[in-house]
Amino acid sequence: SNVHDVQWLERAVLEAGGDTSPTSPAGRFIASFYDLLARFMTFPVVTVAAVSGHAFAGGLLLALAQDYRVMRGDRGFCCMNEIDMALLAPPDAVVKPGAFAGADQKLASVLLAKLPALQVRRILLEGERLNGRAAQALGLVDSVCDGAVSVLHAAVKLAATHAPRGEPRNRRTVQVLKFELVRHALATLKSPSAGKLAEQSRL
Repeated sequence: SNVHDVQWLERAVLEAGGDTSPTSPAGRFIASFYDLLARFMTFPVVTVAAVSGHAFAGGLLLALAQDYRVMRGDRGFCCMNEIDMALLAPPDAVVKPGAFAGADQKLASVLLAKLPALQVRRILLEGERLNGRAAQALGLVDSVCDGAVSVLHAAVKLAATHAPRGEPRNRRTVQVLKFELVRHALATLKSPSAGKLAEQSRL
């Protein structure tokens, strides 16, 4: 539900002698994740996420990278729980905000491309677990229905309404319009060193 295998990342950093640079195994993984989000955000057809369970941290970012989201209302939460990572993890844990150069700026850029700034502040600084209907009220998801099967059916139905505009001759148009919706986020997502906070300060 959070996309990232945190235990693997911790091991990768340890085995690399604490290296979290963009060229380290863990750093390359983080970079490839944000490259994937950028690709979804400019994919030349409309995409729909079917969120049938929890969507935390990277899982929520993956859902937000799609154009529309349908979430289950009777089960599952979405949350950006980074605010509590250092408090809940072992004292020697490495994987937390500030660990990977540029990653936190990229995280924020995705949220700010999809949500109003005040909503992003709430999501990042409160780490609230939101059920489907609360997530819909905040604009994180577009629609809610009960049951995993219903979520999938609703997502497929929504995607089908956009399918006619996904014909090959129209895909360049779709891609251009999607690019303009997230232009500022892409400038950060495509930057190999989007900010130096992680390198400047290890608080």
